[in-house]
Amino acid sequence: MQVTLCNTPSERNIINKVIQDVITVNAVIKGELSVENPILILDYTGDSNDINYMKIPELHRTYFINEVIKLTGHRYEVHGKSDVLESFKNDILAMNCIINKQQSAQQTNMYLDDGSFVLENKEFNSVVNFPNGFNDNGEYILITAGGGGGII
Repeated sequence: MQVTLCNTPSERNIINKVIQDVITVNAVIKGELSVENPILILDYTGDSNDINYMKIPELHRTYFINEVIKLTGHRYEVHGKSDVLESFKNDILAMNCIINKQQSAQQTNMYLDDGSFVLENKEFNSVVNFPNGFNDNGEYILITAGGGGGII
């Protein structure tokens, strides 16, 4: 099986990662194949610190490299975890949906309450006795002001 070893400086939780291919190598599956978390044995003569991502075209997926174990010679045991965002990015980006939660505060729609926007609503009531009472003709003028929480 062919595996392309890569490096990405991108965060794990984004789509359209910046991925730099390092080298394509032959790999052998260790034990039974897990499509979500494969363990591969591969021949690699480079520095294991240069790789943190891999592509497996045969499985149509991309993977984060979670662990690299040095074996004898130039062999490494590589543990991967499926990057579902990058593996299925075309399907995700083609979806027509309502966003439930956005990462960027600048793009947040204040009309879609996702529970993370904290609102505070305090009711403040007070009774103020008028020194001269009300007049008897039924005409009143009510003036309100405030927002500071005090009696005005």
